[in-house]
Amino acid sequence: MLLPRSLLCHIFIFHLSKLYMSKIQVILLEDVSSLGLAGDIVSVSEGYARNYLFAEGKAALATESKQKEQRAKQAEKAKTEKKRLEELQQLASVLEQTELVLSARVKDGDDIYGHVTVAMVVKELNKQANLDLKNKDVVLPKPISKLGAYDVTVRLSQDVEAVVKVVVNAEEGSMKPSDDEE
Repeated sequence: MLLPRSLLCHIFIFHLSKLYMSKIQVILLEDVSSLGLAGDIVSVSEGYARNYLFAEGKAALATESKQKEQRAKQAEKAKTEKKRLEELQQLASVLEQTELVLSARVKDGDDIYGHVTVAMVVKELNKQANLDLKNKDVVLPKPISKLGAYDVTVRLSQDVEAVVKVVVNAEEGSMKPSDDEE
């Protein structure tokens, strides 16, 4: 019995696509935005794995030995991350006990010249607490423009935050004498 030509073409294309579109398991060696994070085992087409992931060094074939090696790496990474998180939590508890005192020139009443900015807070906090914070690590809703005490959030990591009390005092000799005292 002969099969119609169109049916033969469909069967051939189906088997050909199975041959070239088969899926394989790979271990991601680095984060790939469309697939997952480093260490994940994902299923991708052979062509994608061969032409992109393997060629760019972003993945390796998920053999049994590679899977064991990856599980060992992940366990070590989790242990290191847990230790780092504990250290950051201890640092956060120390920072929450810290009172950062800044001096500013005063114009009238409790208004200060200019503002106390995130950069000023970061600089003083790094100096006082011997840290290496960046401006993006400190959250100040708006620049401070008056004397007083303010709570400022410091992000030590994605999971750990601390609230530091910032006190803005008048600089010595910065107050203008009022009309009554002249």
